[in-house]
Amino acid sequence: MKKYFLLVPILTILFSCSKEEAKPALSIKNNELTLFRESTEELIVENNSSDVSFKSENNLIASVSEEGIVEGRVRGETTILVTSMEETATAIVEVKTLINFLPEPYLGFGENYETVKSKAAAGEEIIEIENGFGIQKRIDHSDVIYGYMFENNKLNLSMFACETLSNIASVIVDFLLERYIPVAQTGAYSAGFISPEKDKIILFSTSDDLRMIYVSYMEYDGNTETAVRSTKLFDEQIKRFVNDTLSNSLK
Repeated sequence: MKKYFLLVPILTILFSCSKEEAKPALSIKNNELTLFRESTEELIVENNSSDVSFKSENNLIASVSEEGIVEGRVRGETTILVTSMEETATAIVEVKTLINFLPEPYLGFGENYETVKSKAAAGEEIIEIENGFGIQKRIDHSDVIYGYMFENNKLNLSMFACETLSNIASVIVDFLLERYIPVAQTGAYSAGFISPEKDKIILFSTSDDLRMIYVSYMEYDGNTETAVRSTKLFDEQIKRFVNDTLSNSLK
């Protein structure tokens, strides 16, 4: 009986020590963030026993400062890693867009003519031209031309165009900045963008008389020199494409 009473205080001490040794794991209170371009939110890190470091898996989508302030950059989803000693916690960041009334063209590069037509036109009347087709839509009281160009029966360029004085013209730059990263100014009124996945190049340009705005999309394989040559070539093709589409739509 005496042995039993002697064990009680010993067990009490052991259990109290084990409770003190166990500490909560590193965590982030706001571990799911929804942001927009240039909006920010500070991560609330809990149970860190020392200094913490922050890292974004894709800085093009969302960046994070040394203080844990996350900033949305372009549309997409990425993960923020928070590390303290040997512990790591994560936060998921989704960056959304505000300008959503203007649809992007269909981007199924490499697909054949009939497949693209069935998905991009969706029953709408198309304007057949050489090496492609166009679709004229009415968006926010503005006429918008969507175009698709093919090489060897494979989609190699998608685009849309509108008049500079149209209602949607004023939002196109912000529309692109919400989705893509600017990488170069290719002319006085033209600029190049890249997708956060680095698989598409987007070219913003205007007609020579500044009457039309063109936005073209093409696949990017990582070869910068080829991309630069292609954008210059496509810029001329786009201008001819829009002119042909407009001419055929008036017939």
